Amino acid sequence: MRVLLLLGLCLAQPALGVRSFGRGYEAAVCASVPTPFMQHTIADPRKYMGVMDHFWFTGSSQVALAAAGVWLQIQYRFDGEKTPSLAYDPAAANGQHFGAVGLADGKWADGTRDATGNRSMFSAGEKMGKNAIDQAWYNYYKLPFATSVQVSAQLVPRPGATPTPKFCATVYMVLRGHEHQLAGNTAAVTLTSGFSLPQIARMQLFRTELTAKPNAFTPLANVSAAHEALLFQVSIGLETSPPWGTQVEKKLAVRNNYVEGCWHLLRNTTETLPGQVRMLTPCAPCSPPCSPPCSAPRSPPCSFPR
Repeated sequence: MRVLLLLGLCLAQPALGVRSFGRGYEAAVCASVPTPFMQHTIADPRKYMGVMDHFWFTGSSQVALAAAGVWLQIQYRFDGEKTPSLAYDPAAANGQHFGAVGLADGKWADGTRDATGNRSMFSAGEKMGKNAIDQAWYNYYKLPFATSVQVSAQLVPRPGATPTPKFCATVYMVLRGHEHQLAGNTAAVTLTSGFSLPQIARMQLFRTELTAKPNAFTPLANVSAAHEALLFQVSIGLETSPPWGTQVEKKLAVRNNYVEGCWHLLRNTTETLPGQVRMLTPCAPCSPPCSPPCSAPRSPPCSFPR
């Protein structure tokens, strides 16, 4: 047998002062304590800083986790912190807030498949999505750090549920990042808009789960005093009537109830409502009808001192 192989390589000059790192890992997460997946430390933090820039995950399904009474939580700890700056459910963090739906008969169902009939993959913009029918969540969020990063997974009891004893979740995870050389006021991350984050910038996650009353102001995030913040992204999972899990003729009932609201951004400790008013999509102009009316001045930036 004669085989002719033609191989073409496209070579490019690597960016100066940039070096990558990463890890692919498989593990069984069994206990209610964090299971480390990756630990990376900057060898010389005087000359380099780090940025996590890729996350991919698959493993036990949302339905299997829900049936066992647990969430799987991904945790990022930066620069030796004890409490993680980021702790999220992979599905919700990447665009699917109702990965598992509890049905009236006590069983669980896939929130996307049973509600919409959609078994396809999806991407929620260029930053996040899912590239398999079940699981395979990914994102390309850029997460800067100065000296070290630790990424872990942990089983967390679902509210109102009793976790199944000795349950283990299967986790496959791919994590990537890079170090870049520091030079003067080198930006930690430069956003698509051209806005540059300083080297001391760190990503923080605010997660709120509540029942919102009509026309009521609902706090979503509060930045500590003496900090300056940039609103990066907002993801919302809304549940209206009938509640998720309601079945009609043994099928999941779905109703696309209309929901509208306005963002109110208070840019410092003295600003009062209505503050800066915007529609449900942050960093976009607001237009009526809104309650209260969108009469406050509107400015394009979404960065603010606190």
